[in-house]
Formats: sequence, C-alpha cells, structure tokens
Amino acid sequence: MVLRPLIVQTALVLMAAVVGASLDGVDGAVAALYGASLTLVRTLLLLFHYRRAVNTAGVDAGLNLRIAYRCSVERMVLTVLLLGLGLGILKLDALALICAFVALQLIGLIGRFEDSLLRNMHGKQ
Repeated sequence: MVLRPLIVQTALVLMAAVVGASLDGVDGAVAALYGASLTLVRTLLLLFHYRRAVNTAGVDAGLNLRIAYRCSVERMVLTVLLLGLGLGILKLDALALICAFVALQLIGLIGRFEDSLLRNMHGKQ
C-alpha cells in the first residue's frame, strides 16, 4: 500500500521537529521540519512518476526507463534547490536541517532494505 510509507514519513517528520525543538528551540524545530519534509517531497515526486509510468508506459521498457531517469534527475535537482533555499535564502539552522534530512533518508533506506529482505526470505520458504 502506498499510503503507509507516507503516513510513516509524516510521523517521522513530526518527530524530527520535536527533536529539533528539544535541542535548539523553535529555530531547530523549523529547520528539522524543513529538512525532514524534503524526504516527504521526494517521496511524493517518486509516487507521481510511478503512477505516470503505470498509466502511460505499461510494458514499454524504453518509456519506463526514460520515466525512471527523468524522475531521478528531477528528485536530485529538487533536493539541491530546496536545500539551497533552506540554507541560503531562509537561513535555517544548517545542522538541524541536514541531520533531519539525512536521518529520514537513512530510515527510508533501512526500511526498504528490511522490506526487500523479508520479501526475499518469504519467497524462498
């Protein structure tokens, strides 16, 4: 189900804001909230491209690959732009922003690793 990871990520974003607030007050909370929200935005963009691929590409491998490449480039550019906005223009606390962003990325990576491991173990039984 697609909704479950979004709910989990939203809860983690709120937790990052609480941690940021406890460490550095309101400034830390805002920066952590912004940094963690970047991961949520990246997930939503991935979901958009996934649905687009399912609806338009079907079994066309070439079109699916082009959509995947485009999604990767857009996610990278969006990440750089939003990090630049948060650090440069909004002048948010760099440590809280980067820590929250990296923490949510790592949690997502670990979650996907565990999911694939469990799926593979279940399939081999």
